[in-house]
Amino acid sequence: MISSNTSIPLVLAPSVPTFTFCRPALQFLNFYFMTSRMFRLCILATAWIILGSAAPTHPKTPVVPAVKEISCYWFWADSDFYVEYCKTSDACTDFGNWTGKLVNTSSAGGTLVANGYLVPTQPHSGWPQVQLYSH
Repeated sequence: MISSNTSIPLVLAPSVPTFTFCRPALQFLNFYFMTSRMFRLCILATAWIILGSAAPTHPKTPVVPAVKEISCYWFWADSDFYVEYCKTSDACTDFGNWTGKLVNTSSAGGTLVANGYLVPTQPHSGWPQVQLYSH
């Protein structure tokens, strides 16, 4: 038993602020209306709807695949003599240097200079894959 003469120091716990003015509203939302997990899900769903509606609605530009340039076995068109194995752009440059004219794959107003085949067999087993014309 403690005598009345003995003084016991009282240690008080640090005070935690309590918000008594909004406690009834929070109790209504959390306990009476819905559980805290349900409340969080509603907040997340609302944020998702709001942020999703703010997303841009314009269509994305389609990705155009790069044109793959094939390599061919190149033969002169008039003599069917084998020249080289290279890509079409390199063949245009080479045949342009050899003929001294502009060479490309456009047949409009041009003279056939070279044929490009995928297989180097002679006689050729099919039509040329690419044809080069000088202008």
